[in-house]
Amino acid sequence: MNKLQEIIHFIISAYPENKRQDLSNARLTKLVFLSDWRNVLLTPDAKSISGIKWFFHNYGPYVQEVCDAASEEFFTKTPHGTALYISIKNTNYDYKHLTESEKNVICKVIELTKDFSFNKFIDFVYSTYPIKTSRRYTYIDLQEKKNERANLLAAKSQTAQ
Repeated sequence: MNKLQEIIHFIISAYPENKRQDLSNARLTKLVFLSDWRNVLLTPDAKSISGIKWFFHNYGPYVQEVCDAASEEFFTKTPHGTALYISIKNTNYDYKHLTESEKNVICKVIELTKDFSFNKFIDFVYSTYPIKTSRRYTYIDLQEKKNERANLLAAKSQTAQ
């Protein structure tokens, strides 16, 4: 498995079993985005976990790579209406490309969002700084957004003093 496949596999494995039916391609893609954003915020070198170049599509952060990475070798894709649900074929896997820190970030994102309805989940994604401050149909540079956010917070802090 490549790193993106490991991220997808780890998200599905770490997701509460009784909620895995909620893991549509849209939700899974946005969980990868949220994990990338959180990791960028928490790491000094501002690295995303997946390395994806995120695009602000009509319905939020989206890239086809997540769905494409869920290859039939490791994953099962089940269409349901207009949604595509992704599950794993083998739950036992040794993650060679994910660090413990990255796994912790993903687990925290899952913990924060697992009880959200789909609409509340989407609202949460749209409330993140990179989405609030980007225009649709543009690429989102998470490192740049981290710096913008830090500068904004610093400026607010100085004016509050």
